[in-house]
Amino acid sequence: MKTSELREYVDFVKPLLLGRYLSRPSLFSKGALSFRLGGEYPRLVFVMDNDEPRFYLSKRSDELKSLESTFLDVIKKRLYRAKVTDVFLIGDDRIVEFSLLASEEALFPKKRSLVFEMFPRHANLILLDEERKVLTAFKVSSLEDKRPLFKGLAYSLPPKNEYRAEESHLDVEGVLSHYEELEKKMLLQRKKERFGELEKYLKGREKALKKKIDALGRDISKAEARVDGKEKGDLLFTYLDQVDPSKGKIVLDGVEIALDPRKSAALNAEGYYRQAKKAKESIRLASAHMKEANEELLDVESAISQYEESDEEGLEQLSKELDIPAKGRPKAGWKGLSRSSLPFECFIGNTRLLFGKSSKENDCLTFLFARGRKLHWFHIQGDSGSHLVLKSENPSAEEIEIAAEIAVLLKGREDGDVIHALRGDVRKGSAPGQAVLKKFEVIRVNGISPAAKEALAGARKAERP
Repeated sequence: MKTSELREYVDFVKPLLLGRYLSRPSLFSKGALSFRLGGEYPRLVFVMDNDEPRFYLSKRSDELKSLESTFLDVIKKRLYRAKVTDVFLIGDDRIVEFSLLASEEALFPKKRSLVFEMFPRHANLILLDEERKVLTAFKVSSLEDKRPLFKGLAYSLPPKNEYRAEESHLDVEGVLSHYEELEKKMLLQRKKERFGELEKYLKGREKALKKKIDALGRDISKAEARVDGKEKGDLLFTYLDQVDPSKGKIVLDGVEIALDPRKSAALNAEGYYRQAKKAKESIRLASAHMKEANEELLDVESAISQYEESDEEGLEQLSKELDIPAKGRPKAGWKGLSRSSLPFECFIGNTRLLFGKSSKENDCLTFLFARGRKLHWFHIQGDSGSHLVLKSENPSAEEIEIAAEIAVLLKGREDGDVIHALRGDVRKGSAPGQAVLKKFEVIRVNGISPAAKEALAGARKAERP
C-alpha cells in the first residue's frame, strides 16, 4: 500500500473507530493482535507481518483462544476499556497512531497512544503513555541499537524512508476483502499449529489401515488358494490304492495333486485336510480383522473429513467433549470425530438440511460444520431436540417453513413452536448439545405439509459434514 493509499485508508477507518471502545485484546497468532469492537465490524486487527504489515476492521467475530505473551499482558492492563479519540498518520510516513482514553485499573481515564509502524520486515506495535514514553512494544530493542525501544524510554520516530510521491486511488473494499482472505490463511495456519498433531495422527492412521487391509487381502488370497485341500484329501483317500507318493505327484479326476515322497498316501491326504482347515481358519480370522480395519478406516476417513471441514473455534469449543488433544496423539480407541459425529441429512428441493439426533451430533453440526454466520438454524422451542441447519444463506420462505415443520416432526409432533435464528447468533452452552441464542424469532407450526414428511422420509446419515 502506497503512502497516499494509506492516507486514504486511514480516512476510511477513522470515522468507524472514533468513540468506539477496544476490548478483549487477543493474540491469535504470534504476530497478530485483535481487539473486540462489536457492530458491523466486530474486530480491529493488527498484523505485524514481514511482507505485508496491516491493520483492518474485520467482519469475522471468531473468539479464538488467545496465545500468551508479556506484550499482551501489558496491553490488557494498560488498555482497559480504551476509547478511540483519534486516528492519524504521523509525519506523512507509514506510521499510524491511535489516540486512546483508557480506564486503566478502573481509575480515571488516562491518555494512551498505540503506534503502528507499518514497515515491511520491521513492523512494530508500540504502546505509549501520556508523556509519550514506551509502556510496551511488540518488538523491543536495546540501548546499543540505533533507535532504542523499551519500557520507560521516550518514543522517537524512526528515520524516515523516502518514498516516491505516487498518488493513486485506493479500492477500500478490495483491500478489506484481501485482508479477510489473508486472515483465513492465518487461521488455517493457526489451526495447524494447535491441532496439527491430530491431523498428522489421522493421516498416519489412515495410511497404516490401508496398508493393513492390503496385507490382509493378500493373506486371504493365499489362503483361498489352499482351501481346496479337502477336495485333494478326499481324492487321495478315494483312490488310495492307486497313489504312489514316490512319483511326487498324481492326477485324479482331472486334478493334479502334489505328493510328499517321504509320506504315505494316507499321510499326504491328512496333510491336505490340515492345510484346508488351516486355510479356512486363516480366511475367517483375516476376514474378521479386515472387517474391523475397514470399519476403523471409515471412522478415520470421517474424522479427517470433519477435521478439514471444521475451523479452530469449533475444535476449541468441543475439544473437551470430544477429547481432542491440542498436542500429541489421541488416546487409544479415540472416537472423538467419527461417523457417530456426523449428522443426518435430507433435501428440501435442492437445498440440503442437516440435523442431529444426539447431543454429539447436534454439537458437531452446529459448532464444527455449520460455520456460515448467515446459515439458518432451527430448534424446537421449550424442549430438548434436534439442531437443524439449512445449508443456504438465502433460503426461500417455503424452505424455512418446511425446515420448521421437520423440527416439529423430529419430536414426533404435528404442531408446535420452533426457534429460527441465524447461525452467527448461536453460541455453545455449558452442557453437551446446549446452545445459547443471542436473538431469534419463533415460527408457529400448525400442521405438517406432505413436502416436509417426504423430505424427512428420505433422510439418511450424512457421509460428509
